Amino acid sequence: MTDLDTRLHRIREAVELWRRRVSEDATQLVKLVDTLITCSLREQEAGNVSNALDATREAVGHLHTLVEREPQGYRARLAKCLHLLSVRYAAVGSKDEALDAAQGAVALWRELTQSDPKEHEAECLRATLHLASCYAATRSPREALSVRHEALTMLEKLVGDDPSKYSVEFARQLSHTAQLCALQSRQAQSAELYRKAVTLWRRHAAASIVEHGPPLVRTLRSLAFELTTSGTSSERMQLRKEAWRIELKVAFVRLFRSVGHVTRTLGSK
Repeated sequence: MTDLDTRLHRIREAVELWRRRVSEDATQLVKLVDTLITCSLREQEAGNVSNALDATREAVGHLHTLVEREPQGYRARLAKCLHLLSVRYAAVGSKDEALDAAQGAVALWRELTQSDPKEHEAECLRATLHLASCYAATRSPREALSVRHEALTMLEKLVGDDPSKYSVEFARQLSHTAQLCALQSRQAQSAELYRKAVTLWRRHAAASIVEHGPPLVRTLRSLAFELTTSGTSSERMQLRKEAWRIELKVAFVRLFRSVGHVTRTLGSK
């Protein structure tokens, strides 16, 4: 029996133990919820996605009961567990159920964020981005795009509070949202978002060309493509040239580092 098998066996036994205790003492329900969530993580780690879903679903049911008893005490935990439940549903291909759970999670995070933005904004953002992906999975592109714009607004605020933590993610999500706009034939909106993303990627590439140069190259080329109908040929050419120069620079830096590594290795022998 592997270590994972042993841990899984123990957590399953713990779940059964807390179920029996809850049947005798309802105040122990929180312990059962905690154990179920841990069990869900262990089952997922072992590749038992169906068991992970069942454990998460049971935990959500108990958390609804706890929220009814004490609304202010457990709403954040319910929101987190609903988000996890949505992820679990998505993993087994239950797209509609994943969407329902994601909507419930975002609704709770929005309420919590209104009362305490600093405490809950990051979790609300994560759940909102996931909700957008659930809409996309259920072939609801308009809803997906609307929710993504909401996420961008949240990200922009977070960037203002902590640029070093959120600026790269903001650039990434700007690019993703621009791509969605392009797929819905919203070229002007797509180009605007790509321009914002390019500005951010240029800044990050200046600090780390190897890490952030490739996404800058992709975004420059995407912007050039979106400007096929609205931009000038000169602007499109400049964007493509910039992308080409950055691509060469990334390749050169990587080659230089590789040669340096080989030289140091040979020198140490």
